Amino acid sequence: MKNLFLILFILFAFSCKSTKSNTEKNTKDYTLADIKNSSSLIQVGELKKHELATFKKYLKETFNKDLDSLKYLTISYLKSKNKCWYDNYSGIEKKSNIKRINKYKSEMNSDLLMAHYDYGYKSFYSHYDKSKIISTLFDKGKESCDFMLTINSDGVYLFKTSHFYTDVANAFTNELKSYE
Repeated sequence: MKNLFLILFILFAFSCKSTKSNTEKNTKDYTLADIKNSSSLIQVGELKKHELATFKKYLKETFNKDLDSLKYLTISYLKSKNKCWYDNYSGIEKKSNIKRINKYKSEMNSDLLMAHYDYGYKSFYSHYDKSKIISTLFDKGKESCDFMLTINSDGVYLFKTSHFYTDVANAFTNELKSYE
């Protein structure tokens, strides 16, 4: 809980700070102050013990991701097409996206899981959330087509309704690291 309050305090402090140019800084070193997105759109949360246990088990069994070993995991999530005003699944079955996803992974300081809500897509990089655990735990009903979050092994996470961005994912990871 102490970490959660510290993160909330830092988020509030950064929401008052103006954005700056980031052309010189490596995105792996980004903090919330470096990202161009408004930090007021970023939410901080912490899973309850039973939620965290369920989530870790689901990650391991369904996606072969061990959050305890990884320490940090970024999730880019496509919500249902029925809740989106454009075709947010338009490129999900394109094999050519693998190259782009691998580039993202090489630029990140956390592991990456691409996941989606709707059944029936044969994606080479995005995984079907068959038990809807990710959606249930993190989608708070905000009107958006997708969201991203970074979570640590203790269940503390930073969340944003948004397309996936490596600089935001790195800033989220670095913020979470700063509270250890």
